[in-house]
Parts: sequence; C-alpha cells; structure tokens
Amino acid sequence: MACPEHKANNFIKFISVLVAVVLIVLGVLKFYFTKDIPILVGIWTVYWIIFGLLLILVELNVKLVKEYFGFMVEYCGKGMFVIFCGTLMIDSFVDPHIVHESIVGLLIIFAGFLIIIVGYSAMPSQNFPPPPVPV
Repeated sequence: MACPEHKANNFIKFISVLVAVVLIVLGVLKFYFTKDIPILVGIWTVYWIIFGLLLILVELNVKLVKEYFGFMVEYCGKGMFVIFCGTLMIDSFVDPHIVHESIVGLLIIFAGFLIIIVGYSAMPSQNFPPPPVPV
C-alpha cells in the first residue's frame, strides 16, 4: 500500500504536467489561429509556452532547472507558480471575445491551489510524533 506522500506526489506531478501541456498547446494554437496578434498578447503567449516547458523540465528533475528555479521543488512554490501562470491566461478584460482562455486560466488557478492543499495535507505533521508501531 502506497503512503499518502507518494500518492500526493504522483497526483501533483500529474496536475503539473497537465497544466504544462495545456499552457503549451493553447500557446501554440493561439499563434496558429490568430492572424493579427498584438505585441503584448504575443509576448504573453510566448510566456505560456516557456512556462509550460519549465514545468515539464521541473517534473523531469532536470538539475539545471531545479538549481535556478528551486522554489518549484516545494509544494507552495510550485502551486504559486501555477497560480501565476493561470493569471497570465485571464485576459477577457482585454478582449471580451476570448472567454475560453479566462475559463482555462481560472481552472489553472484552481489547480495551483489544489497543488498547495494536497501537497501540505499529505505531509507528515511536524508537531506530533509518529504513532507507535505495534510489535
């Protein structure tokens, strides 16, 4: 039987890779289907792709990426980064015709909070000693 930390870690890796794939796919599709993309929106879209690739590299345990982005090793850091990526996608206030990106952005923000909550709920408590093992 797997321990809760192992299950939580697998779940968080799955959510992180899913968010990364969504960021990359939506970024590529936005460049492909948008004819006259404004400069600022184009920069945001490049950030989606770069951040998606960064999330995948962190999950693949690339040493160089973990060295420079060490905050993404912890649950809170990774969750806050995913929340930040979700906020980049909310641009319906800029262009009210693009609502689907804002909905995906809100789902990514929810995934970031989920990473934080699941990560810290599966960690062993530091205040209480572990239960005694029956002999």
